[in-house]
Amino acid sequence: MGVSDGINTSNELENTSEESEIVTAIENPVTINENNSYSGTDIQVKISYYKPQLGGTNCSRFVNGECVSKMANGEDWRLYYNTNTIACPSELAFGTQIVIFDNVYTCRDRGGAIINNSGVYWVDVLGDPIAPFGTVVDAIILN
Repeated sequence: MGVSDGINTSNELENTSEESEIVTAIENPVTINENNSYSGTDIQVKISYYKPQLGGTNCSRFVNGECVSKMANGEDWRLYYNTNTIACPSELAFGTQIVIFDNVYTCRDRGGAIINNSGVYWVDVLGDPIAPFGTVVDAIILN
């Protein structure tokens, strides 16, 4: 699941301009229609989570006790840990936004088990769990 190839896992990040640019990118505006609801396509998602710093299936390249993988989109997973980032099936483009439990998550990663199974999209949250493993819930792909 999750992270693909090339980073280190210290929990402390330096405050760099690169980090600031990425944080700004996270704050994408979301379209809400006149009924105060999200505008998009209704789907179902199966929820799991991954923590690259734990190694194993959480990280494809673990060296000297650290996950040195990058996400499938090439970015450093540490910059997005617990920031509503998810691994999505490959038919959803990087940057696709999905509303789950009234929070907007952004597809930035892939994973071997992350698939669309009969219309239920498996999404893998980067960070702490948001629901018990395998919970299936209604969600919205934003337009």
